[in-house]
Amino acid sequence: MKPRNTSRHGRDSRGRAGFTLVETILASTLFVGVGYVLLMSSQASQQSHRTVSMNVESNGTLREFTDHFQDELRSANRETLVLDQPAAGNATLRFQTAINGGGAEAWGVFDRRLSPDEAACNRDGWFIQYAVEQGGLALNELVRRVIDTNGDTQLMHVMATNVVRFSVDSTGEVWVVRLETLGDEGRREDEFDVRIRNE
Repeated sequence: MKPRNTSRHGRDSRGRAGFTLVETILASTLFVGVGYVLLMSSQASQQSHRTVSMNVESNGTLREFTDHFQDELRSANRETLVLDQPAAGNATLRFQTAINGGGAEAWGVFDRRLSPDEAACNRDGWFIQYAVEQGGLALNELVRRVIDTNGDTQLMHVMATNVVRFSVDSTGEVWVVRLETLGDEGRREDEFDVRIRNE
């Protein structure tokens, strides 16, 4: 009959063959904590990327509006320009620009989206209108409309969103345009001057 191994070494190796319940709980908690930190870091990174993308898109849209609006207003006919600028509220601006009327001076709208034919892009007697309108989710949008001689909208394009204020003021020969928008970074105000060539 073999004697039982009662050495200390024998007991320790049998007693430490696996993890205790406390060690398993601690390891699980540690893994959950690390996973949570990684998840929060990933979400913060994605949110930061979304914010930067939205700001870049917003800046691009505002730059597009500024360039387009300045070009159109510069070539506007002062006699056909109608500005409704209430003391408290947003401006509505309607005007015609110089177009190619078959060699004669004509006023209306030129927009390449009206037709694939270059000549048909000129519409005599039509108007361009910029106004702030309520968009989706009750957000104010600055909208550019091309309006025909019957007063019907033929084209519509949103130029800016989250508009707080759009104002146009005539200071002598210079028109001062202000556009205030609301974004993730707070309020942003863009202001530029335009001199109309066709006074």
